[in-house]
Amino acid sequence: MDIPYVPGLLAFREAPLMITAIKELLDRCTEADVLMINGHGVSHPRRFGIASHVGVVLDKPSIGIAKKILYGSVVKIDKENRSLLVVNGSVVGFVLENAYGGKIYVSVGHRVSPEDALKIVEKVWSRDKTLPDPLFIADKLTKKLRNKL
Repeated sequence: MDIPYVPGLLAFREAPLMITAIKELLDRCTEADVLMINGHGVSHPRRFGIASHVGVVLDKPSIGIAKKILYGSVVKIDKENRSLLVVNGSVVGFVLENAYGGKIYVSVGHRVSPEDALKIVEKVWSRDKTLPDPLFIADKLTKKLRNKL
């Protein structure tokens, strides 16, 4: 990577490679209904994180999923360990807790509502892992490949 990591500017460093990889997967495999991106969507200081960036460039619905809050505030809504993720008075996502007390921050990326993002993530997350299954598996595979290289 030619661009150093700068907090808040992750898309400039990682999105080009992500977009290339996703395009290749879509060409080789199948159509994607929604993209789950390990990073923030509109819960970003510029209201346009890496999940938004990738979704807009590929014109695909996208959801940002992060392990740490970058921007916005958390408003507790129920006893089931769910909270709203709010930016400038607007609900942009949800905060969910796994079985061990760890949290993920689910935010709108592109062409998806906060409620739909929540439903999709809850369907593919068993909560005994740190991330929803598609991201958990991808993270595990890339670390394995990195160690091989």
